[in-house]
Amino acid sequence: MSSSSSAGAPTLTPPSPSPSPLPSSFPPQPLSASLVQGSSSPRIIEMRSRIGHSMLFDGKRNQLFIFAGQRNDEYLSDFFTYDITTNQVYELTRDPHIHGGPDGVFTQRATMDPERGEIYVLSGLTRDRPSAGDMIKSGLWVYHIARGEWTKVYQTEMMRAEASSRNAREPRPRFAYQLIYHPAKKVHYLFGGNPGETDNPRERLDDFWRLSLERPSPDVVLGRALFSLRRRRCLDILASGDRMGALQCLREHVVHVVHPRDPEVLAMFNALPALLLQPSHGGQDTPNVRLGSSGDRAYNDRTDVFDEIMAYFPPWMKQPDADLANSLNY
Repeated sequence: MSSSSSAGAPTLTPPSPSPSPLPSSFPPQPLSASLVQGSSSPRIIEMRSRIGHSMLFDGKRNQLFIFAGQRNDEYLSDFFTYDITTNQVYELTRDPHIHGGPDGVFTQRATMDPERGEIYVLSGLTRDRPSAGDMIKSGLWVYHIARGEWTKVYQTEMMRAEASSRNAREPRPRFAYQLIYHPAKKVHYLFGGNPGETDNPRERLDDFWRLSLERPSPDVVLGRALFSLRRRRCLDILASGDRMGALQCLREHVVHVVHPRDPEVLAMFNALPALLLQPSHGGQDTPNVRLGSSGDRAYNDRTDVFDEIMAYFPPWMKQPDADLANSLNY
């Protein structure tokens, strides 16, 4: 995803979508009778009235999608679809967050690309706990209609007091903004909104952003994964005190997986020679504790590489991103 304003902005690149088996909640169940997990008897599902929800019409499939909203003091996150042809309402999921989707939100904005079969949700005002106050989150999720699967592109969260001091390298978290989608250019446009400043409740934003999803090719994804692994290997050799070995690793292994049109990888690669020339500090760069212990820096660095590579895998092939406690029924 790239975010740009008049001052320019960096590019945030999401994982490349990959085919995956359908989750247990797909296909959707009719509204009038849905089986509760662990029960053999049907239960009546109610689509409660609400405000601040998102509704999207898919003319290609002749369906209406209804998502989230607010009812009294409760932020809803359930997801329904209404089939105009059959006059049936289906529940897609009661809690998208469990399946890698957004939390319950209010004044979120949603758009759709019928050709790609994708729904885009940009979050606004959320509340993690009733007593914790309002947390402003700026996050973008993609819902793949055919697979019934959510993908988080990126998310930034902060308390209201932090938002005004952040560098304007991406859209400031907000609510009550406008978001439209250009289906031909595959570009979103975001304008205005309320930053939720308690010290200045009358403040309104008038900035204008262009948001576009960038999907790396399989070759680029493979190159980034190989670069992360080989770069880590080169740094481990350097940490052991073998500078010539690290230089040989850089020349023979790392350089061959650097994509010339990937600025992020190029920047990390160009920084490696400088690390080779840095003087050691009494052997502090050499790991001196057992691998896997809490103080092992090498273990933490390798875990970071693992997490970087896992970002390119679909949710069903890796450990869940969400808190497992949210999946429990109390």
